[in-house]
Amino acid sequence: MDKGKILKNSPSKGFWIANILGWSIGSIINFITQFIRSNANLESAILAFLPFIFGLIFTTLLRYYWGKIDIYNYSIKKLILVLIPHSLILNFFLILFGIGSIIIIRHILGTETKNILNLFILNYLSTYILILLWIAIYFLVIYYFSMKKKEIDNLQLINSLQSSQLLNLRNQLNPHFLFNALNNIRSLIREDSERARAMIGSLTDTLRYSLRSSKNQKVLLSSEIEFVEEYLKLEHLHMESRLSYKIVIPEDSKNCLIPPMIIQLLAENAIKHGLSKLPDGGELTIEVTKSSNKLNITVINSGNYDSSNPSNPEGVGIKNILNRIDMLYKENSSFSINQIDDSVIAKLILPIEYENESINS
Repeated sequence: MDKGKILKNSPSKGFWIANILGWSIGSIINFITQFIRSNANLESAILAFLPFIFGLIFTTLLRYYWGKIDIYNYSIKKLILVLIPHSLILNFFLILFGIGSIIIIRHILGTETKNILNLFILNYLSTYILILLWIAIYFLVIYYFSMKKKEIDNLQLINSLQSSQLLNLRNQLNPHFLFNALNNIRSLIREDSERARAMIGSLTDTLRYSLRSSKNQKVLLSSEIEFVEEYLKLEHLHMESRLSYKIVIPEDSKNCLIPPMIIQLLAENAIKHGLSKLPDGGELTIEVTKSSNKLNITVINSGNYDSSNPSNPEGVGIKNILNRIDMLYKENSSFSINQIDDSVIAKLILPIEYENESINS
C-alpha cells in the first residue's frame, strides 16, 4: 500500500482543519492554565498562543518534508528511527523560536526575562510530549486512511474479478445452447420447412435475450420465463411427443430478480441428462414459489439420477449454476438435485430481490 499516495490524494483541507483545530485547542488550554496561575494580561495572552503559531508552521513544514522523502512507505523500524530525531529537532526549533519570541515580547513590554536555561529545559520536556502526541495522532490518521483505501481497493478487485468470472461463465452458455439449437434446425430443414422457420423465429428470440441479458448479473423473472418458453418450443419441435412441459409461476413473483439464463440451464440439464435418454421421453415441470423471503425454483423431470456418481450432473450447466449463485448470493442461496420415485427434482433457492435492491453485490 502506497501511503504516500494516500497523503497526496487526501484532501489538504482535512489536514489544515485538523491541524489548526488541534493547535488551537492546545493554545486555549495553555491560556486557561496561564489565567488560573496568574492574572491574564497581554503578555500571557501572546505567550499562550505562540504554540499555535509555531506549532502550525513547523508541523506543516514537517509534513511537507515527509511527503518529499516518502516516509509513508518506510518499514516500522525505519519509521521509528527517523521519527525520533525528527521529533527532537522539531521540538528544539519550537522551543528556540518560542523562547526567542518570549525574550523579544518581554523586551518590548519592558519585562525582564530570567533563568532562560531553566525556561528552555522546562518547556522542552513539556513541548516534546505534545510533539509526540501530534506525531502519534497524525500517523494513526494516515494508517486509518490507508486501511480504508486498502479495503476499498480489495472490494473493487473482488468485484472486478467476480464480474469477470460471471461474464466468462455466462459466455459458456451461448455456444452450448447455440450448437443444440442449430443442430435441431439442421435436422428439420429437409423434413419440415415450416417447423424449421418456426424454430428459427424462436432461436432469434432466444439469441436476442441471451445477448441482452449477458450485460446484466440479474434479470426479471418474467423475462427469464419468456426466454425459457422459447427455448422449450425449440426442444419440443425437436422431440415432439417425447417432451411435454408446463410452467407454473405466480403473478406476484414475475417482478423478482434472478441470474440470467439460470432456469434455462436447469431445463436444458433436465432434457439432456434425463428426458432425452428415455425412449418415450417424459414430462418437464418448472415451478416457482415464494416463501419466507426466498424464491424457490423447482425443475422436475422424468428420468434417473445416480447420486452415487459425482459426475452425474456433468457438463458446464450445473457447475455454472453453483459458481454463479455462490458469487452472487454466498450462503443466502442453495441448490440441490435428488431422485424421488421416477422423477429428478432440482431445486434452487434464492433470496427474493426486486429492482434497485442488491444482495452481496
